[in-house]
Amino acid sequence: MTLPLSETDTPEVEKRRFENLHTEEGAHLDTHTDVEKARGCITTRTVTASTVLTDYINWPGIAQVYRYQTHRENTKTGEVSRHTQYCITSLSPEVASAKDLIKLQRGHWTIENKVH
Repeated sequence: MTLPLSETDTPEVEKRRFENLHTEEGAHLDTHTDVEKARGCITTRTVTASTVLTDYINWPGIAQVYRYQTHRENTKTGEVSRHTQYCITSLSPEVASAKDLIKLQRGHWTIENKVH
């Protein structure tokens, strides 16, 4: 029996519990991390994509749910910022891996920033 997630769980415990959800046949779990050093910051971006939750979401055409996390550290000041987004997509795992989803997410914000 899997215990419910808790705010006090360590990241390792949270990861194991999440992975246990993906043991059923046909379940898909994919994680990818990119690290970028630019403009005095080290930015780590991680996408974890899953197909397990799609049956629980009433949204036409949904194929994956994913978590997009950024961790940015200013190398001069040591200041750290973290940001987490939860997203859905109609792109299946065969069409868009976690690595592809990072590229798509970053491309969206590049376009968004150019508009402003």
